[in-house]
Amino acid sequence: MRGINTTGEPGDQKPTWLQRTGSYRGAERNLQGLSYIFGKIAGPQARTLSRFRLGTGPRSPREFGNRLPGNDHPPATLRSFGARNAAVPSHHRNFARRLPMPALNRVLFNVLCKDLAGSVAFYRQLLDLDTTYESDWFVTLSPKGQPQIEIGLIDQVSQFTPRHAWGMHEGTYLTFEVDDVFEVLDRARAMGADVVSEAIALDYGQTRGLIRDLNGMVIDVSTPTAQLAMREDVVIEDVG
Repeated sequence: MRGINTTGEPGDQKPTWLQRTGSYRGAERNLQGLSYIFGKIAGPQARTLSRFRLGTGPRSPREFGNRLPGNDHPPATLRSFGARNAAVPSHHRNFARRLPMPALNRVLFNVLCKDLAGSVAFYRQLLDLDTTYESDWFVTLSPKGQPQIEIGLIDQVSQFTPRHAWGMHEGTYLTFEVDDVFEVLDRARAMGADVVSEAIALDYGQTRGLIRDLNGMVIDVSTPTAQLAMREDVVIEDVG
């Protein structure tokens, strides 16, 4: 008896028990009937899968293009199905569906301002910042010669301000690391600003002072303690 081997070439195969008893055709028709019912329920793609799973179609990609007796599925469809699913590993197909992560190009912290002009003057005088962008509702400030470091000041009642961000500055505070925290605190007092906390050397290596701006935002002004310890005019006291 001539059969189908895995290379797709005719070859000799030993007759199965179903073939010897004449029940091969009947068994295959039953499998095809199940395949047809399953395909009607789940659609054309499922019909292709059901033929493949139930054994009425080819059992491996190498057998695509060959047709078992009674298999009425077109060889071209079987070949395309096999090439699409056998040539590309499943984890590669899943990876191809994932979207790439977008690049992060800019980080900008915006302070909601009750008085935009007053807030701009406050930050410029306190930290000696330059204006890098200015409009009637939004201003960005940067340290001199460092435009990549930015802080945004935005009119809190502007039409471009997210309404969900209105209100108190709860859960946030703004940190500036400077060369001399004491000088900034002295400047804040001269401006009449609210100094919330004097400079304190903290365990994580920064000496920090706290200031409240015109909008209620708490500003953390810090200098590395090791940098201050090298100065003769600064004494680091052990408060423990």
